[in-house]
Amino acid sequence: MILEENNIEYLSRDGVERLPNADQEPAKASLAAFKYSSFVCDECDRYITPSNGGRYQCTIRENYDLCAECVGKNVHENHAFVRLLNWKTEIPSVDGTGATRIVQLQDTYR
Repeated sequence: MILEENNIEYLSRDGVERLPNADQEPAKASLAAFKYSSFVCDECDRYITPSNGGRYQCTIRENYDLCAECVGKNVHENHAFVRLLNWKTEIPSVDGTGATRIVQLQDTYR
């Protein structure tokens, strides 16, 4: 990860990429989340941060996350995705039991 005063770059699995709005200074909360992000989009392999749209988790596939850009492309249009907004989000079960599963985001949103 490389941080500059008015420029932010982030590492993907393929190397260094520049965020689209790199000339704008991000909020401190976004920087903190950026530093601790451990989630990678399962489609494009970029780190998922609040500043690039946040994390969307599939309700069908276990442990499958997409970034906002890939969700917008309807990569899996027949699957429902939940946008995870805070450190603990309950996702309803799709098996009809009424159970929920808790999603922990403590490594992403601090």
